[in-house]
Amino acid sequence: MELLKEEMNLKQEYAFINMTEEEFSSILKIAKKDSQFEKAFKKLINSYLEENMSLTIMVNYLKNIKWNSHTSIKVLKEKLNSFFKMLDDACYVLTPSDAEALLEQPILKKLFEKYFSDKKEIEEKVLDRFTDNNTQLEILCDKYMEQNKILKLVIEEENENINSIYYQEIRKSKLLTAEQEIELGKRIVEGDE
Repeated sequence: MELLKEEMNLKQEYAFINMTEEEFSSILKIAKKDSQFEKAFKKLINSYLEENMSLTIMVNYLKNIKWNSHTSIKVLKEKLNSFFKMLDDACYVLTPSDAEALLEQPILKKLFEKYFSDKKEIEEKVLDRFTDNNTQLEILCDKYMEQNKILKLVIEEENENINSIYYQEIRKSKLLTAEQEIELGKRIVEGDE
């Protein structure tokens, strides 16, 4: 089956999947039957990825992202969002071995080298702002930190610190006996401060 120019552009856009021409043509044929071709096509591609996701597909995808050594952390993350979206759309969660292999890819290597630079420890809430609730990025961060022996510091919230100090202080004081409590209660009722 010969592909039209628009179809060839789609094939090129999804070349990272390494789909055979026959598989791609089959997806196109089914999608063309739908009145919302693009939506149907993407749904079929996601189904294909869900069934066939592999490290090869992920590596190919990352290799197709355009960037250079001067690209900022923010721009690298934005470019990688499409990669994370692809994984999420395919209902795929990175495994530790995926993360280990993917961290060898230049774009991810550069992102983490720039972000962590020479840090040996990082506060959890700073890391949370970087990962921004992206489970895939969290998995990659955890693996990178493990490989590079970077500690995640968990800092208690201010309210927790205040409560902790309060409880430490009251532990230093002796508790009243039942008789002392009754006596203190009577004195308070009588107005003795």
